[in-house]
Amino acid sequence: MASASPVIAAQPVNPLPSPEAARKAVLTCGLPARRVTVHFLRFMQEDVVWIGAAGSKLSEDMLTCIARTSMKISYYVYFRDQATQRRYDPLYWRMVEADSIARARAWLSARNLLATLPLPRQGEALADYAQAVEEFCGVQKGNVLVALNDHDVTFAKDALGKMTANGMEGAAASEEQFECVMNATTAADLHTHGLFFGFIGNEAFSEKPARQPKPR
Repeated sequence: MASASPVIAAQPVNPLPSPEAARKAVLTCGLPARRVTVHFLRFMQEDVVWIGAAGSKLSEDMLTCIARTSMKISYYVYFRDQATQRRYDPLYWRMVEADSIARARAWLSARNLLATLPLPRQGEALADYAQAVEEFCGVQKGNVLVALNDHDVTFAKDALGKMTANGMEGAAASEEQFECVMNATTAADLHTHGLFFGFIGNEAFSEKPARQPKPR
């Protein structure tokens, strides 16, 4: 299947709390202890928090609290009740995106770059926007970004370099420049312009949601 993953600016890496600490953090949102468990998901290769279906319907405030806690503790939260999962997912991803945009803009502001951040303009070719970002970050035009069409942009072929016995080599930009590109595109809030920046799979481009685990 085709695949695409959105690219957002890297987030600060904090020590991951233990599964029990993560469970207790989610419990502070007002859930009864019996509804919250933590299980290791093999296909994700990580622990996730599960919230049971038994009990009263969760309020919007509780879902917001759970989403905020999930972001803080870096554990995904899933619901055994699929109706609740469908309410939670858009709320969670809106919060993640807003947080990523705020962090990206703070990164640019700290380097006195925010005021000159290039933004997509209506009627402008996406390739022109991609080149403006490269120039903004001190990268040779066409070396890092490529517009696939009028809506989708990704990294140019071999832009990230190739894996060798000594690690990744031959990247088209420095680590700081790549960080600049990711923060610039994140801070521009491309989705509001109908644009998507992401990694491309090995077939035709299409944006797909992350795989969801099945309740056990």
